[in-house]
Amino acid sequence: MPTLRCLTDSGIAAFAEDLEAMRNPALLAPSPAPRADLLHDPRYSESFPLGIVEVEKRHFANRREFALYMDARFQAAGIAHDVDVPGMWEWLTVFYFAEVCKKQLDGRWPVRHDMRYILKPGSAGRPHRHPLREPYMNYRKFQDSKGQDADIVLSQPLNEVGDVVESICSRERILTSSAAMKVARMLFYDEKTDQTYTITRGEGGLRDYCKFVQNLPTEFNLTEIAEHTLLALLPDQFDPLIQAAGAIDEITDLRTEFGSHIIQPTDAESREQSATLDVIGIADTLKRVSGRTYSQHTVAVRSDNFRAAVIGSYGNRCGISGIGLVHDPEHRSPQYEVQAAHIIPVAAGGRDTVDNGLALNRSIHWAFDLGMIWVATEDELRTRVSEEVRGDQRNEWLRTFDGRPLNVPTDQRLQPSIEAIKWHAQNVAMR
Repeated sequence: MPTLRCLTDSGIAAFAEDLEAMRNPALLAPSPAPRADLLHDPRYSESFPLGIVEVEKRHFANRREFALYMDARFQAAGIAHDVDVPGMWEWLTVFYFAEVCKKQLDGRWPVRHDMRYILKPGSAGRPHRHPLREPYMNYRKFQDSKGQDADIVLSQPLNEVGDVVESICSRERILTSSAAMKVARMLFYDEKTDQTYTITRGEGGLRDYCKFVQNLPTEFNLTEIAEHTLLALLPDQFDPLIQAAGAIDEITDLRTEFGSHIIQPTDAESREQSATLDVIGIADTLKRVSGRTYSQHTVAVRSDNFRAAVIGSYGNRCGISGIGLVHDPEHRSPQYEVQAAHIIPVAAGGRDTVDNGLALNRSIHWAFDLGMIWVATEDELRTRVSEEVRGDQRNEWLRTFDGRPLNVPTDQRLQPSIEAIKWHAQNVAMR
């Protein structure tokens, strides 16, 4: 059985030349296939560096079948982590070229742009269009669900990209969100036929869904958001699909309780911009519903709104340190380092209300929950640190915040409760 190799720079250049020859309409049919010597000639390919991985020529019914096969091949070779070695995908593309580029009846190969077969450095390469790398990586992203969360982008043939894959896989914020992928699967994928619905354009279609989710206020962390929160946030045009999925009654109840609080751009020019968050509206809603007993789904929606409102009211910055770190790869999927901390913990009866929250840097959040740092109310609102912090050099960074004024939202309706701050000082920091 052949073993996996990697194309060298020379091999990739030769492969690009072959692709250009196949794409040239002046050539007489049948057009030539990629040279077989690219697969084994040391001038064009080299050994796979992670071990011996055996592969075989075979047909794949769809992208999922290929992803499962390659994952099994790597597992059999003792490789359990994600595999993304330079030159490997190009070698596999040559090896499985008959799968990724189906020969036409006239003998021609319908070769598209090189980026469909050769990965380019940087964002210009659009790696989501690669017919082999993308299904494998998407399956690995959602391997905890055995790839089911990625079904909507794994059911297509290897030689097709299409609107579904393009709409979802070109948006990192959606592709890295289990909730966003679950909802897309619920609304646009038929498990019985293993097909995506043909509704991909216009209001209530897949493209509309992807644009809405991509443009949600960034305070909603899509890597942590619950799928019922996302369903409840969807505009009315998606209701027929939600109803078909059997979730409309529950979503209607959630919308009645929480509302939307998402302000969408209205004119066509700004439709691609992110929506804004009505923090005051969320704060009022959370205060109204905080004392009630709800289902697990409703609690998840309330918690997601709490996090979004607290972080949004502090401008995505820590109220103690002022730190506002953000990871925003290629301006597509912002993730904030700051977290929404409960002043009175939920376990002690604390509510998911904005006045019971502080936006805190991760390390300070940890110290706040342990009582190593707290907020004193005697002289305005100033942070204080414990004797443990003062007496241990390893805690020197925390000492720099001793006596610093707490940064709070300017709107009084979003400011922390003095009673909650006193409770934390007395019961957590023991002051």
